[in-house]
Amino acid sequence: MKKLILILCIVACLAIVACAGTNPVEQTTSDQTPTTENQTPTIESVNESSEDRDEPTDESTEEPTEKPTEEPTEEPTEEPTEEIIDPTAPQVVIDSTATELIAGQEFTFTVAIANNPGIFSFTFDIPIDTDVFEFVGADTSETICSTLGICGYDETTSSYKFNGYGESPFENLTDDGIIVTVTLKVKDSAVAGKYSISINPDDKNIINVDAQKVAFAGAKLKIAVTE
Repeated sequence: MKKLILILCIVACLAIVACAGTNPVEQTTSDQTPTTENQTPTIESVNESSEDRDEPTDESTEEPTEKPTEEPTEEPTEEPTEEIIDPTAPQVVIDSTATELIAGQEFTFTVAIANNPGIFSFTFDIPIDTDVFEFVGADTSETICSTLGICGYDETTSSYKFNGYGESPFENLTDDGIIVTVTLKVKDSAVAGKYSISINPDDKNIINVDAQKVAFAGAKLKIAVTE
């Protein structure tokens, strides 16, 4: 009888222990195991988080290609074409002792008029490039002008000026011929090259006895300076 009671007590104790052990485990399990609703993110939330993230785009930026700069091509400079003068028109004529010179050499040239329609006064000037030439002198002993006005070299303008008149204010000078002979010198420091000397008639002061202006074509003397 005592053994039976002892066995029943033992079974009752084991049952109590079993019940007490099962409840905490279940409670712990229920507390520790997250529900599927809390743990598993929905597809919608994943998509939203992906959209919120600023991921760098792989768009390739094309660097601008530099166009090669074209160097300007130097066009050959064309020498101005000389004006064609009517051979029968009133004009200045130049005759030089030389057209090809070296540094330090002197030369002379005559200034004459041709196709003279009749004038009372005649005026012109000769600009001189002082980097190349030096004025030496002028000779009017053979001039066709009967009276000379202001003639000479003007250092302020680096030019030779001539002004001459006919014999009478009542009769035009109709002769052709030499007006003046000019002597220049090529400077020792002159650079080799091609140069020109111009005779420029002053049409405002070339008139006849009736005070009418008479136009004369100018002229150029081309000089080559060699080494």
